[in-house]
Amino acid sequence: MTRFARFLLLLLAFLIMGLGASPHAMLARPALWAVRDADTTIYLFGTVHFLRPEQVWFSGKIADTFARSDRLVLEVPPPDRLATQRIVAELGEYPGPELRDHLSKQQLAIYEGAMAKLGMPPDALDNDRPWLASQALGVKPLEQAGYRLSAAPETILADAAKHRGKPVSGLETMRFQLGLFAALPPAQQKYMLIRAAQGLPDAVTNMDATVQAWGRGDVIGVGAALNRELGALPPDFSSAILTDRNHRWVGWIRHRMTQPGTLFVAVGAGHLAGPQSVIAQLRAAGLTVQRLQ
Repeated sequence: MTRFARFLLLLLAFLIMGLGASPHAMLARPALWAVRDADTTIYLFGTVHFLRPEQVWFSGKIADTFARSDRLVLEVPPPDRLATQRIVAELGEYPGPELRDHLSKQQLAIYEGAMAKLGMPPDALDNDRPWLASQALGVKPLEQAGYRLSAAPETILADAAKHRGKPVSGLETMRFQLGLFAALPPAQQKYMLIRAAQGLPDAVTNMDATVQAWGRGDVIGVGAALNRELGALPPDFSSAILTDRNHRWVGWIRHRMTQPGTLFVAVGAGHLAGPQSVIAQLRAAGLTVQRLQ
């Protein structure tokens, strides 16, 4: 798998890939909610974008509610590969090998040390802008620990929707999501890159803790993991990628509740955890939100 494909699947988790059953399956029961009125039901399911293949979650109430739904709604719909490649090149790549030239001597030492620990050549990401390279650094240790992009819930759900003839749509566009990172000033992008490099020793442990909380339906634990992740981002960036988007999605859900039908909405689990979450804002707006699992 190319580095481009690894990054794209981690960030968006929407390219369709098969998943075989594992003989050592571990059953998870992640949280699931429903927002209802007289003629509309919207199921809300929080995802993690990277799982080990033995993690089984698409069963029970999640499988049942998905089967009853008319449409699948993801953060971003399954992308066209060629269009995606153009957008990533436009927003995330230099015209030539420039990345290490933009780092200070101290930053360069940290970055190249991280690349060596991952077994990657020091120039492997030289065409990437710092925000894109930071994502690539996050992928590698998880892959080495057995996490697979093909097991991502969005991937499995989109695959199931395709096979069952369910329409799939998105709350946002890929250009919008990637544009949030690309719009960061260079200094903040380099901050992200160095934090990713320094965080390598704890990357797998942190991911394990996040997945365990998610699999238990532990919303408080997922929220704690989210706060830890936000701490590695530029301080002014967290509201743009979390709070502001939650607010827009709540507006979308409230508008969609005026139309009849049944939808299955799957977004990152962090958006459904905490006092500013989609769930909390929907309840504050007076909608009936029931936790199903």
